[in-house]
Amino acid sequence: MQKLLNLKEWLTIADAARHLSILFGEDVSEPDVLRLALDGHLTLSAYFVNHTVGRCGSRVPVPQAVRRTIRTLDGEEFHTFAGLAIDDEWVIEWRPEIVSIDGVWDLTMLGPEQLDVEHKYQLLTGGPVVTLQSLEAPLVCREDGTYCQLQSHFSDNEFFDSKSLKEPYEHPSTSAQRL
Repeated sequence: MQKLLNLKEWLTIADAARHLSILFGEDVSEPDVLRLALDGHLTLSAYFVNHTVGRCGSRVPVPQAVRRTIRTLDGEEFHTFAGLAIDDEWVIEWRPEIVSIDGVWDLTMLGPEQLDVEHKYQLLTGGPVVTLQSLEAPLVCREDGTYCQLQSHFSDNEFFDSKSLKEPYEHPSTSAQRL
């Protein structure tokens, strides 16, 4: 398997478990691979065979991040980042366009993708049902530093009703500024 492994750009979870079993000289199961990824010892990746869409961007230090002011319906204002704060030091600033992506992208384990992996792990090990949910979209990244937040269209949702769509209140692109 070692020669074949050198030719592969990515492995399935099952292949990774077999390879790690050989490396460690002990049985490694698919749930073990997922747990190792959840604990930060392995990187999981997604292979987008049929392309998908997302908005891409780059990580910038917090002091350089674009900020915006959001006004609530009752007129109060609060300040936030125009991008996605991923920790105390970094913000991902998104480019405005939605683009098509394909190939292998790493799961960042910063967003709902972590919950999805935890759910699969608990399912495979007979653990508790993961009831936590996230309204954010999964985040993936590449070695070149590009991050991408996967997107889907409202019409892809089974509960979509075009009559319920409204104009966005104070769209973020009109209130972004550097502070």
